[in-house]
Amino acid sequence: MLTNKTTYIHEINTLHASNGELYLGYGDDNDHLVINTDTLFRDLPAIIEMVCKENKKEQERIIHQLKISLNNI
Repeated sequence: MLTNKTTYIHEINTLHASNGELYLGYGDDNDHLVINTDTLFRDLPAIIEMVCKENKKEQERIIHQLKISLNNI
């Protein structure tokens, strides 16, 4: 049976690289996500595109909320 485990990383606390690996430290327990830099480099164009698209949607949502708030003043 397959299980789906998702880890949400709200904030990265530490960031360093060594021996072809990127280390992202997160959480109160100082957990680490380790990524192979060769794989990450190949995936960067898609990652950057998705991050920019999602960030733009979030900024548009916030601007919309600000306009509503300003109209209610």
